[in-house]
Amino acid sequence: MPNLIRFAVYIALFLLITLNARPASAYVLSAQDELPVLSAPSQSREGYFVLKLSEAPSQALWVEYSTNPEFTKVVRTYPWFGDFDRMTLSGFSNGEHFFRLRSNNQPQANQTQLSNVVKVRVDHYPLWQAIGLFLVGLVVFLFLAGLIWTNHQRSRNDD
Repeated sequence: MPNLIRFAVYIALFLLITLNARPASAYVLSAQDELPVLSAPSQSREGYFVLKLSEAPSQALWVEYSTNPEFTKVVRTYPWFGDFDRMTLSGFSNGEHFFRLRSNNQPQANQTQLSNVVKVRVDHYPLWQAIGLFLVGLVVFLFLAGLIWTNHQRSRNDD
């Protein structure tokens, strides 16, 4: 019986948390709402980075991604999730990447608001450095494994 009660409590907590979370699509866009300021690191060496808002969103937002600062062609659009003021994006190749916020899902509509444009330059670590770190780790691993095996053999021979 206690497992049934515990299960019911977990389900109740899950529903309570889920129902209290407000997705960004629940917001109603009004004309006086200003878009938050978008910021990002200027450079990323790993191909992932965090986009930040100056404040939590008060309306449904989408992040537009382009490879040029004029946004003549929007490559991808990411929906901003809920009340969070940060979004992590990953999987970007070397080069310059540009992002901005859009407040309306229909770009042709008159109510569309656009935010400032941020630029992130991705410059991955060189391959020789990654291979070098891997080889150093391999040498340390083999040394430790050999040390453990040698000491294990010695302790078996002493018994």
